[in-house]
Amino acid sequence: MVSDKQITFCILSYNRPDYLKRCIDSCLLYASDSKIIILDNSYDQSLIRNLQKKYPDFIEWHFSDETLGYAKNFLRSFALCKSQYLVALHDDDRITKEFCQTQLSILNANNKASAISCNGYFIDSSNTRIRPLMPYKKIFNKIKVFSSKDDYIAHKYSIVGSCIPFSPMMFDLNKAMHLKHIIIDRAKEFGQAIDAILIIDLLSDSDVILNYEPLYECGDHAGQDSKVYDNFWESQFMLYLLRGSSISNKAKKIIISFYMTDIIINWAKSLFNKDMSVNIIISREIFSLKVIPNVMLAVFTRALIKLKLKRKGI
Repeated sequence: MVSDKQITFCILSYNRPDYLKRCIDSCLLYASDSKIIILDNSYDQSLIRNLQKKYPDFIEWHFSDETLGYAKNFLRSFALCKSQYLVALHDDDRITKEFCQTQLSILNANNKASAISCNGYFIDSSNTRIRPLMPYKKIFNKIKVFSSKDDYIAHKYSIVGSCIPFSPMMFDLNKAMHLKHIIIDRAKEFGQAIDAILIIDLLSDSDVILNYEPLYECGDHAGQDSKVYDNFWESQFMLYLLRGSSISNKAKKIIISFYMTDIIINWAKSLFNKDMSVNIIISREIFSLKVIPNVMLAVFTRALIKLKLKRKGI
């Protein structure tokens, strides 16, 4: 029998009391037996401390005298969590009704898995659902188990690929605690791509699960991480994978096609937008005439699929 009491929710906050309130309320409503810890990441504590007064004492609040940044704030959750399972939520996310029981049941059913993530919905400022993060209605098997780095690369960098949401990932700390010792170094090397490299680190000796059922909601707003993402860090991550020896040649070809496709797309966009600066990083690992036909096919196919999904409102 699974229990919410085995889960600790660590909510990573940065001076956004309205979003934070929405996130806390969802945890209280749907994870009432779980431990809730607020990790505020702002030197200005006044707004968050005013919000703190409205909530019961069993919620733990941890503040900082300086802006720590995502990595250091996330690291605090590994030190503070005393339960076996940790869920690190961003303050602009919120869980839905079946999150705890569904995710914990799936994770417990796979003794090789160290973490599980899920699909979700984008929501606007009025909490109205806009669209799902990933299409899911026609997926026959809604549970995807990644047992290797190659599996993850095929998912992330295929023509219709997407990331595995790092919030609201549930970690089994019996198998994922080793992340605690590498988070800061990973952040320095991979910046905003830290979530992708940490998933790769988990896959070095365990499985990672993605549940395509939407079990959380993600705020769609100005300043959102995905909207201010610097592609430089994605390039750093891809080049790291290409230079490594722990993935197959097939996986490397997938990365090359995706990388070159994005270079061509961004170059084409720059022709029509003179204010757009295109920062292109090309190395010997990816610059090859042999891949150009595959890249052009990938560009065309990606454009068609994106147009089809757009027409369906996905």
